Amino acid sequence: GMANGTVDISKLDAKEEKMKKEQVAKDERRAAQQAEAKAKMQAKMQAKIDERKRMDELKEQNKEKLQQLKEDYYLRKARRERWVEFRESNRSKAFTDYYKGWDLFEEDPDEELFNDPDNPAAVQDQSAFDAMAKDIEDRTKTRVGQQSASVKERERANVAFKACQYSEALAGYSRAVEHFKGDKSNYANRAA
Repeated sequence: GMANGTVDISKLDAKEEKMKKEQVAKDERRAAQQAEAKAKMQAKMQAKIDERKRMDELKEQNKEKLQQLKEDYYLRKARRERWVEFRESNRSKAFTDYYKGWDLFEEDPDEELFNDPDNPAAVQDQSAFDAMAKDIEDRTKTRVGQQSASVKERERANVAFKACQYSEALAGYSRAVEHFKGDKSNYANRAA
């Protein structure tokens, strides 16, 4: 193509120039992305360093309080262990030293965290907890529906029994049992 003059050199030069520009633009974009990623990484690292520094400062500020809490914890633990030891050693005298034992008893201060109705304990897996709560609600609705159907069948059977239609009453009590097996009065009525 070049020897016989069919290839246009100016087009080749323009194409080569265009490819160089595209490569330069591509390199600039890559460099910009790398710089942005590096800046993000540095920002994350700085945030971690700042958080660590803040935690260290808080530890230093509350060092005495933390030490006091640790001491209180270990004292409570020791008292609890003494209580357990007392209970184990005095099993045979369970009623004679009852009041002496209560002097050694140590309440668990963490118990209020789990028994406070205004502040329920945190749930590890909220979605599983929500699914379980929904399942409980659905089962409760189903159970209430079954109980009401059972009561209606039992009342119909009672009417039939009073009218001396014993086979109809027996069938009604059986249907009541099928609706809700937890009601013992349905079994008693069916047996009568």
